[in-house]
Amino acid sequence: MRKYILLIFIVLLGFTNILKAQELNCNVQVVSALKGSASSDDKTTFDELKKRVYEFLNSRKWTSDVFQTSERIECSLTINVTEKLSSEEFKATIQVQSKRPIFNSTYNSTILSFIDENFHFKFSKSLPLEFSENSYSSNITSVLAFYAYMIIGLDYETYSLKGGQAYLQKAQQVVNYAQSSGEDGWNATDSKAKSIFSDRYWLIENLLNGSLESTREFLYKYHRFGLDIMADKMEDGRKVMQESLTLLQAVHEQKPNSLIVQTLVGAKSDELIKTFSKAPADVKASVSTLLKRIDSPNAAKYQAILSAH
Repeated sequence: MRKYILLIFIVLLGFTNILKAQELNCNVQVVSALKGSASSDDKTTFDELKKRVYEFLNSRKWTSDVFQTSERIECSLTINVTEKLSSEEFKATIQVQSKRPIFNSTYNSTILSFIDENFHFKFSKSLPLEFSENSYSSNITSVLAFYAYMIIGLDYETYSLKGGQAYLQKAQQVVNYAQSSGEDGWNATDSKAKSIFSDRYWLIENLLNGSLESTREFLYKYHRFGLDIMADKMEDGRKVMQESLTLLQAVHEQKPNSLIVQTLVGAKSDELIKTFSKAPADVKASVSTLLKRIDSPNAAKYQAILSAH
């Protein structure tokens, strides 16, 4: 009888753990580009920072949805510390990447690949990383929460049309609360780039901008009716992928060099080259021309589509 009760307890405990599985499975790295000024204490600080960021992203429940462990979103976040302003104050860049599995395959497709160059943060080993959806606590937790919601929102967008709306809106809410902080990246005028607005503000603004919503239709059709059927119907899947690219082309023509188009194409460029290098000659020519137009800084890269045999 005791063995039977113990078995039930173990099963229930396992079931509870499944219910509690978080949304993100995020690999976190903290690296330092400090020149000559890094100390052993800095290394201890960065090791602790890595641990805290990992726990913040992977242990927090970001949605009310039930995730099994195998369903967690694969992602990575690398903080590259570039400048030490004080013992607890730093400047850095953040590289964020997320992927989602493709049906009936072992392939994972990159959804988001973004480098945030305006990350200033304070971190103390003695203080916890605190975050509230309804207020601004610190720049570090606001930035981390913003990208957590972006990763989740974009992942959901690939499974249903505008399926990530609630989480993209949460990302926008993080931006709204952070705008009065004085930190870079949260306001429309913060971008330092000349040809493209490249801050958090513009990333979420583009996604939720009604006039640019074809980018969200692209995310859905490209993945759900393109990549997801490639294993069984390669030509049909490639055709949908090609058609979905015209959605990005329409956004580019309306708003040249928009951040969201550049971000999506950047995440997909290697995948697109590999996929369409095996296409018929007329498809190769059409897709290559389109990609060179909407991603002109990397036009030479897409020549590989045409030269492949």
